[in-house]
Amino acid sequence: MSRDGILWAGAPDVAALDARFSRSARAGWISAAFSVPVGVLATLFHRTGVIDSAAFTISVASAFLFAFIGLLFAGFALLRIWRVGGRGVARAVSAAVLAALVMSPGAYAVYLGTSRPLLNDVTTDPVLVPQFVVLEATRQSIGASTGYDVEGTWPKQTEGYPQIVPLRLELDFETARTIIDEAIEAEGWQVLQKRLRPDEPRQITIEATATTFIAGFKDDVLVRLSEGADFVRVDMRSASRFGEHDLGANARRIQLFFEKLQASARARTRV
Repeated sequence: MSRDGILWAGAPDVAALDARFSRSARAGWISAAFSVPVGVLATLFHRTGVIDSAAFTISVASAFLFAFIGLLFAGFALLRIWRVGGRGVARAVSAAVLAALVMSPGAYAVYLGTSRPLLNDVTTDPVLVPQFVVLEATRQSIGASTGYDVEGTWPKQTEGYPQIVPLRLELDFETARTIIDEAIEAEGWQVLQKRLRPDEPRQITIEATATTFIAGFKDDVLVRLSEGADFVRVDMRSASRFGEHDLGANARRIQLFFEKLQASARARTRV
C-alpha cells in the first residue's frame, strides 16, 4: 500500500482483506450445521428404540457441543471482521442463529433443572403409595427404582409441588371410571394392566406407560380410583425410568391429567 508515492511495508492490503472470506465464519457454520442432524437423528433413533436413553443423552450433548463450538467460531469471526475487515458476516450470523436454536432446548433444560426439585418419582399418596406390579420387572431390568422413597422424596415434593394432592371427584364410581379411561386414551398412554378390587369399597388400579412428546422418554404411570360414600378419590404416581431429575415432567403430568378429569367431571355434572 502506498501513500504519496511511498510504499509502507507494514501496512495491510485493504483490498485483499475485503476479498478474504473468514475461515472462522465457515468453520462456525459447518459446526453449527453438523449439530442439527446429530440432534435430529438422536431424537428419531431414541423414539423408535434404536438407541437407549443413555446413548440419546450422550448424542444430544454432542449436538449441543457442536452448536456451542459453532457459536464461538461465529462470534470470533464477527469480532475479527469488525476489527480488520473481510467477508463472511452473513455466514457467521447464520451460524450463530442456528447454534442458538440448537442450544435453546438445552438452555431450557438447565433452567428447569435448577428451578425444579431433584425428583424423578411423584405421587399423591405418601401413606399408601401406589405400587407398580406389572411394571416392576421392567423397571428393575433397566435399573430404575420401583419403590417410592417417602423420607427422602416426599419433603422435597411437598416443597416443590404443593399442588400435587389426591383428586376428589363428586361422581359415582362407574362415571369416574369412564372419564378416567377416556382421559388415559386421549393422553395416548399404553395401558398395561387394570386391577379391580370388587369388594366394597371398590378400587381400580391402572398401570400405563407414557412417552414424552419430543424426546420419547418412557415414564411409568399408575392411576388409582378409590370409591367413597358419595365421591371417588383419584391418586396417581408418575415415575421416570431414566435419570435422577425429571425436570418437573412427572408433577406436570399429574397436574394436567387431574385438570382434564376435573373438566370432564364438570361437564358430566352439567349434563
